[in-house]
Parts: sequence; structure tokens; C-alpha cells
Amino acid sequence: NTPDTPDNVPLEPHGYVAVMNAVPPSAQGESNHARLVRQAQQEVPWFRRRGLGDLVDANKAGAGALIARINDMYIAHVFNAFVPSTMQRLLVERSECDAQCDLLGQPSCITGAGECAALREAACDVAQTLLEPCFTRAHETFATQILSEVQSAVLEAIPESMSTCMRTFADTLDGVRSAVVTACSRIEDKLRSHWLTQYTEALANNELPFRLQRFPDFVDQLRNYCASVTPHLAPGTMDAVEAFMARALAIDSPWVA
Repeated sequence: NTPDTPDNVPLEPHGYVAVMNAVPPSAQGESNHARLVRQAQQEVPWFRRRGLGDLVDANKAGAGALIARINDMYIAHVFNAFVPSTMQRLLVERSECDAQCDLLGQPSCITGAGECAALREAACDVAQTLLEPCFTRAHETFATQILSEVQSAVLEAIPESMSTCMRTFADTLDGVRSAVVTACSRIEDKLRSHWLTQYTEALANNELPFRLQRFPDFVDQLRNYCASVTPHLAPGTMDAVEAFMARALAIDSPWVA
């Protein structure tokens, strides 16, 4: 077995083990395993009879030596190659799983009371972060947009001057009064519409790291809460508006019925 021998088998680093390839006569009904065991028992004296006892003593001949050598090779492979490469693969898989868990949202699964409390706290923080700006914008929208729109509608409903006959004067004033009251009554609808749009958009949030949409029941509860605190006019506001317009446009003249 030299380097220039055809079909050369490198002996480094494991070397070689000689075994007997003379198959002993088979016994009636003997299995292959039983035959191999019998062959292994016969090969040690077979090597010694041929002057190769030194190979047997040096664990370089015989099925037992071959099994021991393969076992050593297997153990060395497990510790030197399989375990390190497997650990590396596990670390890579763990890293990928962690990344996927992060994409799902944090905190992750609930495994105990501590994790449950942490999840509740994180959920409350997210809800507060998302909804606080909605309340701020609702007040800003009311002050800067809705009141301005209503003011424009009221001014449009009240003419700077009018020309009408005495017979229809009362009806004309009733029309102005009705237009003003209708314009003011639309404040409720505008408040409700703007508020619905704001909190619906906020609760559709699903950004990292929490990913709110993992908890649809929680989102529904937040949505119900937002609906219950919809901004509205104070009770009696429209009654006061109607009373004011009635007084402002009251007819105090004997010439107009």
C-alpha cells in the first residue's frame, strides 16, 4: 500500500486493521450475525498460526481491533466535527428563530405571571402611545377646523341684508333660524366622524416591537372604549343655541304676525 499503488488507501491518520476474509463454513440455520461472531472468534488463532500475533497484540488485526478503531474514529468525528458543526447550525437556527419572534412582536409568549404582567404593561404603554395623540388632535381639530367650518356655515346662513315683504318676513326669519341651528347641530356629526377616523387609524397600527394586531380582543376593547368617549357637545348646548336664535330673531312688531 504505497502512494504509487493503484487504488491506494491513505493510512493517515487512522492506519489499517487486518481482518480475516476467509469465510468459515456456514452452519445450518445460522444467521449472518452469528456467522460474523464465529468468524471473529476464529480469526485471532488464525492470525497467530500465520505468525501475525504481533498485529493482534498491537490491535492492528482482528474484528475486535477493527470495531475499536471504528469506534474511536466515530467518537473523534462526533467531538471534532459533528458537535461543532451541529452547534453552529443550532446557533444559526436560534438566531433566525429569535429574528422571527421579534417580527411577531415583543413581549413574546406568556409562560408565567411575570411575563403576563410584562405583557399587560407593554400593551398599556402601546395603547397610551397610540391614543394620546388622538385626544390631542381631537381638541385641535375641534378648535381649528370644525368650529371654523360651523362659523362659515352660520355666517352663510345669516344674510348681511335681505329684502322681503311683510307677509313672508316671519317665514324668512324662521328659515334663517333653522339654517343656523342645523349648522350648529352638525358639530356632533363632525366630531364623531373625525374621532372615529383618528382612533380607527391608530388602532390599525401593527408596528414593531409590540405588533398590536396579535391581540384582536384587546384591540376590540380599545375600540369600544374609544367609541364610549367620543367627543360631544355638553348636554343642553343645542337647546341653548335654539333658545338664543329664537330670542335673536324674535319679531316684536305689531305689523308682522
